[in-house]
Amino acid sequence: MGPVMSESAASPFPLVGESVSPARLCGESCLSCRSVAATLHAAGTVTLPGRERLRPIVTCGCRAGATPGPVLPWLPPDGMARTVGAGEHWDAVRVPFSLGRPAVEALGGDCGAVISDSWSRILHFLTTAGATAGWEVQGTVPCGVTTYVTVPPLSATDTRLHWLRPPTSGRVGTEPVTLRAALAASTALMLGPRAGRLA
Repeated sequence: MGPVMSESAASPFPLVGESVSPARLCGESCLSCRSVAATLHAAGTVTLPGRERLRPIVTCGCRAGATPGPVLPWLPPDGMARTVGAGEHWDAVRVPFSLGRPAVEALGGDCGAVISDSWSRILHFLTTAGATAGWEVQGTVPCGVTTYVTVPPLSATDTRLHWLRPPTSGRVGTEPVTLRAALAASTALMLGPRAGRLA
């Protein structure tokens, strides 16, 4: 027979009716909506000597077994957008849909996070912090220190402001040289003939 856990032993599971802060549970969150939970399991109970403890519930509604990941401190909570200063966690490059979408397709798996504003038809490509210093690509606007970008929650739908390519724990921004080349190629394809006539 295995060892018996005493009532006073530390447990990640709250007592029935006990109020527990997210910080006590865990520092991880659901990659889909950032809801914090100790474990991404279905609701249930575990029985300890003389007490019944609740297993944490994923209140975001995500499926049990979703992969937990580190919390990105600049991401807003579900249902909110946040204005974030560029230059600390990342820089951004603002481009119109007409230039940005071909670049996203060309980048394929090398594409990092991209914010899409369906209302203004603008994309923001995230890249390495400091990478847009001296940035000069026709048709694009660098967003570094002293500029701000409105960031949607990961749960945002495909209307208005949302993630065309969401950030992950493994990748946030597109590598600067790769992004510059893709946007330059897209710009040359879309604006090259016009620029030639104006020269």
